[in-house]
Amino acid sequence: MNRRHFLGQSAAAAASLGGITLPAWAQGTSVAAPVIPPASPASSSGFAPYAGRPEVQAWAEAFAQSSGWDMDRILGVLGTAQSNDTVIRLMQPAPTGFKRSWKVYRSRFVEPIRIRAALKFWDENARWLDQARERFGVPQEIVVGIIGVETIFGRDMGNFRVLDVLMTLSFDYLRRAELYKSELGQYLLLCEENGLQHGTYAGSFAAAIGIPQFIPSSIRRFAVDFDGDGRIDLRASPADAIGSVARYLNDHGWKTDQPIAVAARVASSADQIKQMLAAGPLPSFTLEQLTAQGVQPTDPVPDDERFLLVDLPTGDEVPEYRVGTPNFYAITRYNRSFFYAAAVQDLASAVRAARKAA
Repeated sequence: MNRRHFLGQSAAAAASLGGITLPAWAQGTSVAAPVIPPASPASSSGFAPYAGRPEVQAWAEAFAQSSGWDMDRILGVLGTAQSNDTVIRLMQPAPTGFKRSWKVYRSRFVEPIRIRAALKFWDENARWLDQARERFGVPQEIVVGIIGVETIFGRDMGNFRVLDVLMTLSFDYLRRAELYKSELGQYLLLCEENGLQHGTYAGSFAAAIGIPQFIPSSIRRFAVDFDGDGRIDLRASPADAIGSVARYLNDHGWKTDQPIAVAARVASSADQIKQMLAAGPLPSFTLEQLTAQGVQPTDPVPDDERFLLVDLPTGDEVPEYRVGTPNFYAITRYNRSFFYAAAVQDLASAVRAARKAA
């Protein structure tokens, strides 16, 4: 998961943390125990041990009150974590003056090697992709596109100890501390519910886990036992990953048989474009409103929907624009980046076309 991808995923996750009630899928269904990872890469740090730090003790006290856990038990778990300098380095924002490039970003994901891997993944998991389409209404190629962008179909799931990542980002990286303190609590509950050791999970530098890269709150809220084996295994079960991605999109408003985004001709003023983009990823404009501001979709879109303007800049070039639908918005709930959602759309389209041509 690259830095830009993480930032979007984190923001999306923040909107879906909610309470800590045990979800229905977890009643009688366990999460599979992952392979115990080695120490996270570059775990050295100048920070003091966590269990003795006042801010950690304050968090532990609050968590004890909300969860009913014993304070000594909490500090015992947290004290096993190590601050990770590499995580902090990877989380740093892009330098001032950095110009994003949609063309470069897209080329990383919509390329022959990933498309061939996608076709193989689809062939091997057609049964589960078809069932996810039937149950959740999400097309096969969209699920394939997300998993392909996230981990190249499970090839790159990360080798950081999740507990180390969560502690580092909660107490040693203040920009994301509140989000990750919440995720830390979600992680402890996830392990408790499933009888897992807290140091066993490996994931990305953003604490995302498994083939679909779900953070702990998303596992607790959206993951499904799609292959029916009695446990949820996002690291080793493509079926569970497929079902979980489809459910996530469905729960975030996916509309069956609706386009994601279509190319747009934009004859708007700079102020008009700025105003439309300020609305963010939420579909806020009727087709009539877009047209009145100089935005014209090049392909048909539903007349009764609301839309958003998507900008995909490449340096100093004129940006590529698209008109996004509620389905584009649903993908941005997985990752708030327009680049990410557009890459998923384009990879999905390329894979669908390649499959038809095969």
